[in-house]
Amino acid sequence: MEKLQQWQRVKEIVASALELPAAERRAYLDTACSQDTTLREEVESLLAAYTDTSALSEVPWGITARTEETPSQGRFVPGALLAKRYRIVAPVGQGGMGEVYRAEDLRLGQTVAL
Repeated sequence: MEKLQQWQRVKEIVASALELPAAERRAYLDTACSQDTTLREEVESLLAAYTDTSALSEVPWGITARTEETPSQGRFVPGALLAKRYRIVAPVGQGGMGEVYRAEDLRLGQTVAL
């Protein structure tokens, strides 16, 4: 089966399986995937990823959300030295993925973004 056709089939089976109660999915997959173990493994992998929401509430790598008590200027202050190489000049911005700072690369003598 061509890869695009295989992917379309995987999407169809996953979508149909998600409409069923969890208790009925195994029987549906037995029929839908027949003897195609590769197809079955791909479908089960996607279903497991879709239904495993336990990690969504975990905060990775010790990152904490900003609160009223958290200073809004960011994690680093101007003048701070990082890795004995970068001197923080000023915050550039912050968003959902982190913070960006203008810094001086003391080794190369250039302005960089961290």
